[in-house]
Amino acid sequence: MKKVILIVFAFISAQAFSQSVEQAENYFINYEYEKAAKTLQVIYEEQGLKKENLKQLVYSYYILGDYESCYPVLLTLENQEPIDPMFYFISGEVNRSLGNYAESINAYKKYQLNGGEEDVSVKIASCKAIEEWKPEKFVAFDLASDNGPKADINYGNYDNNPVKLIEFGVDNAGNLIEEVNNENDSQAELFLTRPQISINGEEKIIKLEGKDFASIIGLSFVPGTKRVLLTITYPLSSNKLEKAPNLYWANLGDEFTFTDIKPFEYSGLFDESSTAHGSFNELGNTLVFSKIGKNTNGADLYHSQLVNEEWTQPEPLTELNTVNDEMFPVFTGDTLLTFSSNGRIGYGGLDLYSVNYPLQNTKVRHFKHPINSFQDDFNISFATADSALFTSNRAGGVGDDDIYYIIFKREEKVEEEEPVEEVEPPFIVEWETTGIYFGFDKSTYEEALSEDKLIALHEIMEKCPTCTIQLTGYTDTRGSQRYNKILAEKRARNVNDFLLENKFNKARISIVAKGKEDLPYPSEKGFSEEEHKLNRVVEISIIE
Repeated sequence: MKKVILIVFAFISAQAFSQSVEQAENYFINYEYEKAAKTLQVIYEEQGLKKENLKQLVYSYYILGDYESCYPVLLTLENQEPIDPMFYFISGEVNRSLGNYAESINAYKKYQLNGGEEDVSVKIASCKAIEEWKPEKFVAFDLASDNGPKADINYGNYDNNPVKLIEFGVDNAGNLIEEVNNENDSQAELFLTRPQISINGEEKIIKLEGKDFASIIGLSFVPGTKRVLLTITYPLSSNKLEKAPNLYWANLGDEFTFTDIKPFEYSGLFDESSTAHGSFNELGNTLVFSKIGKNTNGADLYHSQLVNEEWTQPEPLTELNTVNDEMFPVFTGDTLLTFSSNGRIGYGGLDLYSVNYPLQNTKVRHFKHPINSFQDDFNISFATADSALFTSNRAGGVGDDDIYYIIFKREEKVEEEEPVEEVEPPFIVEWETTGIYFGFDKSTYEEALSEDKLIALHEIMEKCPTCTIQLTGYTDTRGSQRYNKILAEKRARNVNDFLLENKFNKARISIVAKGKEDLPYPSEKGFSEEEHKLNRVVEISIIE
C-alpha cells in the first residue's frame, strides 16, 4: 500500500512540476519575464531545471536587470557547455555589473571565439578602465519621489514646468488604464506612453488629438513657443514605418492636447528609416536627433540648422557616432549637448556623455557613477549648473524606468587667507538667522538683504575667518518633492549670486536645498497663506 501511495504521490508531483514549467514557458513566450523568473526560480531551487529552462531563467533575469539573481543560475548553465554564444555575452554583462572584471573579459572572449557577431572590444576595454574611475562628486543623489510602478522618463521643462513621460495601459475593450500598477497590469493588452506636465503641483496628461492608440516616446518644444517635435509610434498600425518611432510636428493646444500633427520634413516616413528624440538648442535654430536607417550604424546622431525659416538637410555627427547606438540627445542652453551611447568605453548598456556644441576639437566627457550604471542611463537635463535629472532602468528603482536627481559638489578654488599676525580676543558672533522671501513658484527673491545686514555680515566674516555662511532653501508644501527640491536650490543659488556680487568669498558659502522638508514653520493642521509665505524662504545662517 505504501508503495502505491508513493507512486501516486510521485505521479502527482510530476504533473504539478510539468504544469509549473509549462506555465513559466508561457510567461516567457509572452514576454512576462518577471513572472517567468519567479516560477522558474522556485523549480530551480526545488528540483533543478533542464538546460532549455535554465536559459529562459538566465535570460529573464538579464532582461529584468537582476544580475545578482542571474549570476548563480548562469554558473549552472555554463557548466553545461556547449551553450549559445549569446549566453557568454550575457555572462560578460552580468560579471561586469558585479565587478568581476576578469571573469567578464573571459566571457566576452569566449563569445568572440564561439562565433558571436557583436564587436565586444569596447566592452573588454571598459572592464580594464572601470577600476581606475573615480565617482562623480555630489552632495545629493536619489530617486525622484514621484516615480510610478511602470515607466517614468524625464523630459526637462516646458515654460518652467517639469515634463515627464509616463506609461499607462489599454485593456482589450480599448479603455485607458491611467494608473497602471502590479495589481492591474495584467488587464492591459497594450502599454503606451504620454507626457505629463506638472503645473503648480497639479499633474496633467497631454493628449494627442484623434490618436488614442499612439504612443509618444519623446518630445522637444521649440523654445518660447507651443510648437513641439514629438517622437510617435503607432504600435497597432500595419504600416511598419508608422509602427517605428518617427518625428512629427505638433502644437500644444487648449486643454493640454497636441494638435495639427504632421510628419517632420525629414521624418523616416519619407526615406524608410526611423527618426526619434529630437532636441532644440536654446535659440531654437539647431536640432539634433537620432536616426536608424540604411546609411547608419545602429542609431546615429544627426543635426540640422534653421536657415530662412527652413530646416537644412540633416547631416550625421560623425565625430560622435560609433558602430553601435547614439541616442537621446539633449541640449542645455546653446553649447552643452548630452547623449547616450553603448559604443564607447563605459559601464554598460547606454551611458551618458556630454560635449560642447558646435563640435570643434571635440572632447567627449563620460559621466561616472552614480549617474551612469551598468544598465541604460539617458535623458539628462540640467535644472541648474549644479543639479540635474536623468532616467535609468537600473536595479533598485520603483518601476521599469525611473527618474533620479543629483546635485553636484562644486569644485571651488579656496582662496588663501592672509596669516593673522596678532592674537586678538575671541570674536563673539552676533547674528540672528535671516530670511530672504520668495513669491509662489518663483526663484527670484522679493527683497534683497538690507544694507545694514550686509555690513554686519561682512564684519562677521572679516573678524571670524573660520566662520562660513549657510544658505538653506525652502518652499511651501504645494507641488512634488522633486520639483520643490529643484526650486529650493534655484532660490538658494540666486541668494548665493547676490552675496558674490557683494564681494563675499564663494569658498565660504554652502547651499542646502530642503524643499518642503523640515520647514521653518511646520503645521499639523494645514497651512494658511501667510504660513506658506513664511516657508518660501532662503535662510542665511552663520556656521562657526
